[in-house]
Amino acid sequence: MIEKKEFHNLSSFLQSLFEDKVELLPSVNELFELELAYLEYNGLPKGDLLDRLAYFKSINGKFTKHFLMYNHPTKALTDNRTANTKAYFENGLFSTGYATHGLFPYRGKFHPQLIKALIYIIGIKKGETILDPMCGSGTANIESALMSINSYAIDLSPFCQFMTKVKYNSLTINIELLKGISNRSEQLFNFFNVAEPQKQLQKIKDIEKLEVYELA
Repeated sequence: MIEKKEFHNLSSFLQSLFEDKVELLPSVNELFELELAYLEYNGLPKGDLLDRLAYFKSINGKFTKHFLMYNHPTKALTDNRTANTKAYFENGLFSTGYATHGLFPYRGKFHPQLIKALIYIIGIKKGETILDPMCGSGTANIESALMSINSYAIDLSPFCQFMTKVKYNSLTINIELLKGISNRSEQLFNFFNVAEPQKQLQKIKDIEKLEVYELA
């Protein structure tokens, strides 16, 4: 016969799932996130947990790599933006707003954090290759790059193709070339305010400079 306990003596369901030595990220509040957290925690090699977990803040008092890398709000994403946009990035600090995922808040995309967890759960390793036949905003490809995994991105939409390319290239863009770009808004507007902006880009032969103009 199962012993009944008073409710105040029952352990939390999180302790039942993960023991009391782990702490989830503060943004984990959806059922699907708990499901993925459970799968990655129990499916990954124990020695890889700190490096590869996507939904956890710490284990045994040690911070995960995901928390350490992305626990830094980017003011440039929220300054002078609408309340909805600010909330989008602030609430998605660990799920949608890190790396170059936040360059364009593409509606309907998968959370990068979800993609990261799925890639590790299904066992894809560094150096292997992912094919995304409907890449959308390039979420899977950006995550793959961050995880040293090769990837191919395919999409019928020219806009999605361009967006994915820009976000991917921006991971390794020359930071020095970005300095002062916010003060050149009028110059950039005039550059692109032509009948065929794509031909304008074709005039730029320097690859690093081209990446900056594409990002703009």
